[in-house]
Order: sequence, then structure tokens, then C-alpha cells
Amino acid sequence: RVIPSVDDVRFDKGHIPQDGQYGDIILIDYKTTKEVKAPHVSSGTLFALGLLTIALGPDSPNVILLDDLDHGLHPKAQLELIAVFR
Repeated sequence: RVIPSVDDVRFDKGHIPQDGQYGDIILIDYKTTKEVKAPHVSSGTLFALGLLTIALGPDSPNVILLDDLDHGLHPKAQLELIAVFR
């Protein structure tokens, strides 16, 4: 809803080395492109994903303070993000 071009967000459990440490990587599936690794995704998409993860997770906080919501997010995505929070 916030970023309509995203179809799916998932983890690659392949334990690929990153900076000398093993761990999972986030993969984003878009309508036109699949398996885009997080470092190749826009900062706005990652920002929205992080906020939604915090807001909708099992231990979601009662208050989330945001500054510079407009950085990297399209105005329509900003409106949708606020609607999800409400």
C-alpha cells in the first residue's frame, strides 16, 4: 500500500558473508524485478520498510516520533504511510 510497486519482502537465509559476518539479507520483489538486495533499493523504500516493521511488529510502540518524513519518500507514499499509522 505504501509502495505499490513492491510485491514481496523476504529474507535470503543463505547466510551470505557480509563484512566478514554471516547473516540473512533482505530481498525485495518488485512487480517488474525480483530478488533486489536491500543495498540496491531506494532509501525511501528501506525507510518505509523499517517504520512499518516497527509500527506493525509484535512489540510495537505506542508512540513513534518522526523527523524528515519527506526524505526519500514520494508524497503519495508519505500519505499512505501516515494512513497506515492511523
